[in-house]
Amino acid sequence: MIKNVYEMYNFTNAINPTNNKELVIVHFWAPWSKPCQEMEPILESISRRFTSVLDIVKVNIDDAEEIAKAHNIRSIPTTLFYRNIKVIKSDVGFRDENYLNGVIAEILKNIA
Repeated sequence: MIKNVYEMYNFTNAINPTNNKELVIVHFWAPWSKPCQEMEPILESISRRFTSVLDIVKVNIDDAEEIAKAHNIRSIPTTLFYRNIKVIKSDVGFRDENYLNGVIAEILKNIA
């Protein structure tokens, strides 16, 4: 599932899921960014593939400046991987689907 988040309260709830998901991916983006646009279908695909184990949270930095500032986001796209409300990995820049699938698989392997 992909959720768009605009307020800190909703963000905090989104990274602390009560649905037993193993991982939350937070994607900081902006609609005017070409690399962010290119990642959109990749995130959709990942959301479908890993629907039982992860959620994806999208944060538009233009609409949710407070969240972006609180996470010291300086470049987009930035992708943060959360487990138990803690960032366990971060990536800055465009990442293709193979790369992200590999990162997710590695994280899930280490959880098991």
